[in-house]
Amino acid sequence: MGLTPSPTEAWPLAWIALVPLWFIVVRGQSIRDNALSGLIWGIGYHGLALSWITGIHPMDWMGVPWLASIAIALFCWIFITLWGALLVAVWAIGISITQSIKWVSTKATQQRDLNPDLNRDINLPTPTQNYVLLTSCLRVLIGTGLWCGIETLRSMSPLYWSSLSYTQSPHNLIILHLGQLSGPITVTAAIVAVNGLIAESGLNVSRLKVSGLNVGRFNVGRLKVGRFNVGRLKVNQLKVNQLKVGRLKVNQLKVGRFNVESDHNNLGQKATLREQQTNLEPSTPKNLKPSTPKNLKPSTPTNLQPSTPKNLKPSTPTNLQPSTPQNLQPSTPTNLQPSTPTNLQDSTPQNLKPSTPQNLQPSTPTNLQPLQTFNPYKPLTVLGIAIGLLISLHLLGWLLYSKPIEQSKDSAIKVGIIQGNIPNEIKLYSAGWQRAIKGYTTGYQTLADQKVDAVLTPETALPFLWEEQVRTVSSFYSAILDKGVLVWVGGYGQRGRSFTNSLFTVTGTGETFSRYDKVKLVPLGEYIPFEEFLGRLIDRLSPLDAHLAAGKPDQLLETPFGQAVVGICYESAFSEHFRYQTAAGGQFIITASNNAHYSNSMPAQHHAQDVMRSIETDRWTVRATNTGYSGIVDPHGKTLWLSGINTYELHADTIYRRQTQTLYVRWGNWLTPVLLGLGGIGWLVLAWFGVGVGLVN
Repeated sequence: MGLTPSPTEAWPLAWIALVPLWFIVVRGQSIRDNALSGLIWGIGYHGLALSWITGIHPMDWMGVPWLASIAIALFCWIFITLWGALLVAVWAIGISITQSIKWVSTKATQQRDLNPDLNRDINLPTPTQNYVLLTSCLRVLIGTGLWCGIETLRSMSPLYWSSLSYTQSPHNLIILHLGQLSGPITVTAAIVAVNGLIAESGLNVSRLKVSGLNVGRFNVGRLKVGRFNVGRLKVNQLKVNQLKVGRLKVNQLKVGRFNVESDHNNLGQKATLREQQTNLEPSTPKNLKPSTPKNLKPSTPTNLQPSTPKNLKPSTPTNLQPSTPQNLQPSTPTNLQPSTPTNLQDSTPQNLKPSTPQNLQPSTPTNLQPLQTFNPYKPLTVLGIAIGLLISLHLLGWLLYSKPIEQSKDSAIKVGIIQGNIPNEIKLYSAGWQRAIKGYTTGYQTLADQKVDAVLTPETALPFLWEEQVRTVSSFYSAILDKGVLVWVGGYGQRGRSFTNSLFTVTGTGETFSRYDKVKLVPLGEYIPFEEFLGRLIDRLSPLDAHLAAGKPDQLLETPFGQAVVGICYESAFSEHFRYQTAAGGQFIITASNNAHYSNSMPAQHHAQDVMRSIETDRWTVRATNTGYSGIVDPHGKTLWLSGINTYELHADTIYRRQTQTLYVRWGNWLTPVLLGLGGIGWLVLAWFGVGVGLVN
């Protein structure tokens, strides 16, 4: 799975990459082992996907020594990788728990109470093809719901980036349109469900039984002659399921295990008696007196002679004689004292009807009908469901993707983008300040001459307090007063004694029309988690200055063109952040970032996040970055323009304001509670019948 996002971008692998983990977890017997498997899988995925974090090294431009720099980079990478992997382990534990719980069958208990002679150890329904198919699909439903629930909780934490959904962006735009239904979690659910069904088909192949044949062991359950239970009958390891012959009733008589070996070449059969365990309960106190040591003597090798072919004839219609007193010979006095009429009243020919060939058919291959427990076509059935689901999801996505985009002139905004390309190595020093002022001033003037309606600059394009730029009338501010074109400026704001990472709306008259403060700050990079308790410690251990204040989650950015949806850098990963602003009236998206700290795969992943936000909200997106990738994305996720990396670029393009609301914008993430609810209901329904969602062995 770690190969699906940038830089590898092998996104089709996402539809099978979860199969090995699913296979291991469902077949696993130990919760601990399953958790370890989930942890290893999570480390592989998140570790590869987030390897770009190590690109923050070296940080000598910030005055951080080389060893301290690499230690900080490795710590950040390992910590966020383990955080994501830990949640995968939690998912594996959840699957294990749902499979390991053994329910007491309410339904089966009621049936057993109505039929007290039933074996009390049997409270499970006979597994049929439909039953196994049902449990496979229910496992997929529960597994998908658990994954979505855990990922939803993770998205509420400060550390969130590598959801399964972004493995499809920006390439599989059709499936990404499912995000319009319930956000990115819809794409995640689709990926998990398809992987789960493919894995279930593999599990069924591994357990494939043809006519009950389980690779060398032919299991057909219990032999039942009327109400006479004879443990487990093995005929060349063949177990017969629920065979009833006549009305013979000898209450609760169990005769251990009876093994019959057949030699088809010699037409001989041998019978041996195992587990000398005779338990005869009386029908009534007067009918059967309890046996005493004098009545039942221990059997010895001399008492139990091995059966020979002349003692046991081949099972054919001519050999199956009616069960008469002559056929049913009593045990000899040395083995077992014969029951007397006072001990067993009902042992008469009238009570014991003879079994006839019509009651018991010869044991031939034509009589052994294939069981319905596992059908050879069962794995193909589950695999067919997986393929059908994959195709159906893409068809649904295509229907959403094929909707036309309205582009009226009244809603058009011509926006210019400046990619300043100021390396971090010089950005915080005088050389970087001068280059930033010059580059953004020139770029603004050029775009204004192209008759743009507004200009967007990257995150902290001018690394100063914006109020100072206004007060000192910097060259950039003077250009705004000269050209009269609105600009969104990335810079720093001030709130009390703290600073904010902000985007300012500055009109052509130089007025600061509105301001947006970044809400989702990067832990340790922009703020200190639990600063009240850890602030002093982290200040001593880390040379980074992490004291920015977060903006209010409910803030909105008003502009002369209408309300905008804003995301600054890290916020692009949080779909709910964009959904909230869109539901409140946001008509277009503007994002500003500075990805110069990281390796080149990070800007590509960041662009992929913006593509998803554009599709989910059905909005045009304008993206400006310091060193790349800047771009223009339409509501269908198509990238109409994408900048280079580490280049200074200017671009002007037209976007359109929109007021549509997708199902996700209106209802939010409704799919996760639905999946969890349906999975829970299905789990409880099976519990009513005394079964779980574990594998049927």
